[in-house]
Amino acid sequence: MSGPDSQDVASRDAGSHVLAAADINAGTSLAGVRIGLMPASSALPGVQALLAAAARGLTAAGAIVVGVESPAEDDKLGDYELTVLLAELKADLNSYLATTPAAVKTRTLADVIAFDRAHAAQEMLLFGQELFERAQASAGLEDAAYLKARAESLRIAGRDGLDRIFAAHQLQALIAFTDGPAMPIDPVNGDSFNSSGPGNLPAIAGYPHLTLPMGMVKGLPVGLSVIGPAWSDAKVLSIGGGVRAAAGPDRAAALCPHHRAAA
Repeated sequence: MSGPDSQDVASRDAGSHVLAAADINAGTSLAGVRIGLMPASSALPGVQALLAAAARGLTAAGAIVVGVESPAEDDKLGDYELTVLLAELKADLNSYLATTPAAVKTRTLADVIAFDRAHAAQEMLLFGQELFERAQASAGLEDAAYLKARAESLRIAGRDGLDRIFAAHQLQALIAFTDGPAMPIDPVNGDSFNSSGPGNLPAIAGYPHLTLPMGMVKGLPVGLSVIGPAWSDAKVLSIGGGVRAAAGPDRAAALCPHHRAAA
């Protein structure tokens, strides 16, 4: 699916990048393809073992796998992303609710918050609405803090992040672990994140990101991300076919001596 959306500024150039099924060659050979390997130091050992096995599979298939570093200011993205989330959640939810049928009585984020408070026993039995309340307190899309956070997020993830990595190493794609295995829901102590991959980078920059099965850790599935530069959707899908064949769960298990113990 591709094409411009008059209500989405980010898609304004999509008309010149429309894909056809013929543009995607799932049988693309990986011979000579330069693929960057994103760091996984925060991942669980079982995830690291699977990613290392996947990299070996790609190398065996003829790809040139190059280790790369995370963007220099990657640690700043979390705060910037939250600022953007809060401002855009309020603006976009209000815009959406304004278009709903008259039978929908919650017409704004403030209405939603009030409804949840009035029905707390049902709506907030396990979880609160702290993010809703922080979003409601945000100053809007013209606020200087929001505008700075959005611009800095795009710069760190795009121009000074993924763009720089692709150019510095002459890469056609990047691979990374998508995320750690799913965590149990704990309504008492809250979330307990075990690790998070670099999926926020293409999400912020608006670049293609394909997730493939990589294997199992403690009986739970983990994914392998294939990330490309802007408008390289067809290339990412084509490379993804080769990556799936060379580094999918069956291939990774065969190449990874620790896989059985990790799983």
